[in-house]
Parts: sequence; C-alpha cells; structure tokens
Amino acid sequence: AGLRSNLLGNATLKPERTAELEFGTDARFFDDRVNLELTYYDKKSKDALIAQTIAPSAGSAATTVLANLGEVRNWGYEALLNAQLLSRRNLAWDVTLSASRNSNELLTLGTDAAGKAIPPIIGTSTQQRPGYPLNGYWQRGFSYNDANKDGIIVPAEVTIADSITFQGYSQPRLELTFVNGFDLFNRRLRISSLIDHKSGYKVLNSEQQFLCQQSLSCKATSSHDATLFEQARAIAQRFKTPQTTAGYMEDVTFTRIRELSATYNVESAWAQRLLKAQSVGIVFAVRNLAVFTDWTGVDPEQNYGEANLQQTLLTAGPPRYYTFRVNLRY
Repeated sequence: AGLRSNLLGNATLKPERTAELEFGTDARFFDDRVNLELTYYDKKSKDALIAQTIAPSAGSAATTVLANLGEVRNWGYEALLNAQLLSRRNLAWDVTLSASRNSNELLTLGTDAAGKAIPPIIGTSTQQRPGYPLNGYWQRGFSYNDANKDGIIVPAEVTIADSITFQGYSQPRLELTFVNGFDLFNRRLRISSLIDHKSGYKVLNSEQQFLCQQSLSCKATSSHDATLFEQARAIAQRFKTPQTTAGYMEDVTFTRIRELSATYNVESAWAQRLLKAQSVGIVFAVRNLAVFTDWTGVDPEQNYGEANLQQTLLTAGPPRYYTFRVNLRY
C-alpha cells in the first residue's frame, strides 16, 4: 500500500576522530608482592556520532538520524592494585582491586550548513546539551511534604518545579572490581570471588513508572508499605499538572557478587593413571550470586537491547547460573 521509511541512512557519515592525552605510573613494593598502576586520561572526540532529531515535517516515520555532530570530552582516573598478601606452601592469598572514575561532557553540537549553532537535542527524558554529559537525564524536579504526618501523600502535598533541569548522568561514573583468591593444599585448590560495584549515575525505572501510570494497583498507590517517596513520585507523574517522571530517575548504587568459583587440580599421577592425561582440572562456579542495592525495580542491571541508555521496561536482571567443567590436557 505504500513505502514506510522508518530507518533513514546518512550517506555523509564518517568515523569519529579521537585525540587522547594520558599519564600513568607503575610501581612495585615489598619485593614485587604489591603492584600499583595509576592512570589519568583526557580524551576528545570530534565528529561524534549522535542521533539528531528529525522534524515531523520531513515526512519520515523515523524520529532521529545518526550524524557526525560536535565534540565530546571524556576524562578520568584509573587505578589497579594487585597484592600477594600471603604466600606459603599450603596457603596463599592474593587480591586485585581495580577502580575507575569517568567524567563526560558534550562540548559543542557544531553548526549547520548555514553556519548556525545546532540547538540542543531534546528527547522525552534525555537531552544532548553542550556543557552537560551525553544522554544526561532532564526533567522537572519535585518536592513533597507529609504535612499532617499521616503517612499518606496526597496531590496537595507534592510540588512540581517550574522548569526542566539536569537530573544526572545516565552512565556509571564510579566502577570498582575486587578479586579475592585463596590457594590451598599446596596450590591444588583455588577459591576465588569477583565483586563489582557501580555508582554515580541514574537510570529511568521505566517498569515502575509504567505500572504506576497505567494502573492504580501498583504498590505506590495501593499499599500501606509504600514509602513517602514512592507515593510522591507516583502522584507527580499522574495527578499533577505539569507532570514529571523525575522520581523514577533513580540514583543507582549497587554491589554484586559477580562470581564465586572453586578449581581443583588433580594430582598428575592420578590424572595419568585414570584418564591418561597430563593434567585434570575440575571447576565449579556460580555467577550473579547476590546483589546489594536500594533499586526499586527487579534488578539494577535489568536491560534489553544495545541502545545508549539502559532499558528497564518489563525486563529481567542477569540470571544466577551454575557451571561445572572438567579440563583435560593431553
């Protein structure tokens, strides 16, 4: 019946160009038992690939098209600490800690064919605005006050801000990884754990926002266990004019036990006798063992797709699963 153009191409696309300045140092202490690496980086990318808004009058089903726009700066710090805390025949203990902190800023969106500055790209919940992070969250803020101290927030107790303001980064700013390992029984058994931490950013909790917008049976509007904040954000996005979803742009801080594993190396004599192998290794591991967070959705890492923003609507977090493996070397 017709042609629907919902994914436009751009014949003028070209690679981003990046220049980076980096400083670092490596140091070893205590007879090389402790290793420390420190790095500072400052990177600028020109012709940055950004989704540019298309005017509705263009007649396309697409709302954006990818284009080389402006200049972006990323800078921050990275550190790695590795230490052999104990080294004996029947017991060894080593730890590795890595950390990074990143800052991001859109310096400019560039100019159009007429030489005029390209205006900020304004989306439903994010904006590309010079002087602020890429894909930063923007919304009207709100405040609330349980004036009569009855534990129930009503619309009159919620106030919406007059203007839309920057709410926060959409990507983690602080990331930590901690690896802890023990070697036992003359290095035959190794037990190790991997712990991740992320913080310093926000995620739009689309799942809770959608449920409380579409139905009165969500926890915030139907349960006495709902916190004052949960009640207030539901009212702010449904029963106020103007409305705001700022309350669902949650600060994300979580620590996850990413993996716990045990590896046993069978004695060479037994490996050769039973399996005619030079070595046999038995590995048992569990992934995503536990997560510690105040996130009000299913999981702070729930996501689908490969977009620039985390998508949380009706999605599950990383599943817990177990693996068992036997490594044979001949």
